[in-house]
Amino acid sequence: EVSERMDIYGGLRWNRAEVSLPPVINGIGVDISPSDWSGHLGLRYGLSEGVNLVANYGRGFRAPNVFDLG
Repeated sequence: EVSERMDIYGGLRWNRAEVSLPPVINGIGVDISPSDWSGHLGLRYGLSEGVNLVANYGRGFRAPNVFDLG
């Protein structure tokens, strides 16, 4: 809480996944460890009683699934 009318909030997280697919008949396999940051930042400002201005920014990370690697 910055002031009575303004709040700032946020979060940060580190994600890591390990993917290991053994080689198949054609000899192709995968061994990767993708990782990245995810987070959000938000602001709330009270304009008047019961009316707020809200702004948010977020960024996410999703590890590849089997179909992304195929």
